[in-house]
Amino acid sequence: MKNDFFRCKKFALPGNFRRSCHRRALHCTNCLERNFITDSSVITPLSRTIPLAEAEKTVQNSIEAIVADTEDITNKLSNVSSDEAALDEKIERKTREYEQMQKRYVKLQSFRPQYMDEYERLESKLKELYEIYVVKFRNLAYLQQLQLDIERSDRQKQEESERTMRQVVEKMRMELSMQEDPAEDEVPPINQARQDSSRKVFGNMTGAGMSEDEDEENDPQATDVLTDSEEDQGKRLVLSMSINRITTINRSVTTVRIQVAITRNPSDT
Repeated sequence: MKNDFFRCKKFALPGNFRRSCHRRALHCTNCLERNFITDSSVITPLSRTIPLAEAEKTVQNSIEAIVADTEDITNKLSNVSSDEAALDEKIERKTREYEQMQKRYVKLQSFRPQYMDEYERLESKLKELYEIYVVKFRNLAYLQQLQLDIERSDRQKQEESERTMRQVVEKMRMELSMQEDPAEDEVPPINQARQDSSRKVFGNMTGAGMSEDEDEENDPQATDVLTDSEEDQGKRLVLSMSINRITTINRSVTTVRIQVAITRNPSDT
């Protein structure tokens, strides 16, 4: 009988719980067998008599509480039908509102506002303007990059031309110094030149008896200095003309590059 009770599916318990209950039951049985129930600490409360008035009052309070709970449950059960009717009415009202809102939503979807045509026209125009803006922005970025490249190349060419010009000027200066060195070697001493001039001077102190031809004949160094200065001026003129020509060529090349870059399609790059 005992085994049949525990084997019933309705009262089936886990194995661990069953084993723990079995151990506790054995422990209680052993304690009773050892006469722990005869202890004074257990016998005294059990032997004490309970007052009938107190017991009756406690039982009466319990009965009243149970009766109150029963009445409350009965009232709630009686109000279930009315609550159910109210809920059904509320559900129907919400359903009607939902259907009305659904119909209104369908009408609004099929409705076309008056400003919709203008909105679509402005939207298409905005798309076109945006495409133009994108193309112009790309062209601007490409031209800015091209300008930076051209400025960099022009700067490099200018530095190279300046370096070449310095080399040419230095070379010309060395040639002039090499030409002036033998001329200085051929210049007679100052004292001798003074003696020659003192010997050739004639007339009064103001030089009234000297002509221009005689001055030129008596001063060959002045003619040499004049010829040297004329040669220097000629070389400087040639150098300045070459520099101006190089600058003009660089400007024309830069202009041609800019024109080619403008006519070229930047999207290919």
